[in-house]
Amino acid sequence: MDDVARPLLAELIEIDTSPGAATFPEAANGLSRLLRAAHFRVEAVRTGSNPALLVAARSAPGSKRHIVMYNHYDTEAATAEWTVDPWRLTERGGRLFGLGVTDNKGALAARLAAVVDCAIAPSITWLIQGEEETGSATLRRYLRETQLPAADVWLDENGWDAADGTQLILGMALSDHLQQACARSVVDRCVRTETRTLNKHLVPGGCPFQAARPFDTPYLAIGLNDAQSRIHRPDESISAGHLTRHAVQFRELLAALEQGEA
Repeated sequence: MDDVARPLLAELIEIDTSPGAATFPEAANGLSRLLRAAHFRVEAVRTGSNPALLVAARSAPGSKRHIVMYNHYDTEAATAEWTVDPWRLTERGGRLFGLGVTDNKGALAARLAAVVDCAIAPSITWLIQGEEETGSATLRRYLRETQLPAADVWLDENGWDAADGTQLILGMALSDHLQQACARSVVDRCVRTETRTLNKHLVPGGCPFQAARPFDTPYLAIGLNDAQSRIHRPDESISAGHLTRHAVQFRELLAALEQGEA
């Protein structure tokens, strides 16, 4: 799956979506094309001149399961401390460098590759925004005004890998079956589940995606960052292997959800 995920990531990295960039429409249009090619219906929701929120939906005929998931395509600003080109995907020492690769373009590219490749999946509503998640006027308004479909899982953007290779999966209201499905989607590694959300709800303004989750709906965060990722700092990076692994894990998790194993 790396032959799909890596070119997608390279394409996303080359489009500047840092604060004030003029190329947000290019990024939104490119993502919309990729989503439509994967059989999603895509609506671009805008608030004034803010970057578009993409609301992508794909039905699975006959499926009784549905997930609501979240990603974003904006990045932090590049600084002079970068030692590689921030807007070009660069591999060095088994790691992939580029502005936004950890937050959140790596996970976004992996999931795009997975939905193109997966033969078995539930119905999906995918919210992909272009604003910083804790300050998003557009997503906040959309979630306030729109009744989203009932979901079996709310799937957030990221999780974590510990130094020993153990994957940390974050969640709330997870059933035993859902935790087992997560564990089965991990190949040749240990997995540990923590019953808590990501820490974005502690940031002033909070995260509208987390805040909108129905109290009794399972919440899950899986991802590909690790202790070397340098998130929000110069020379942020992900493991090259983690990119492919996240795509495979996401595809397997979708299949497990649809097949009733979660």
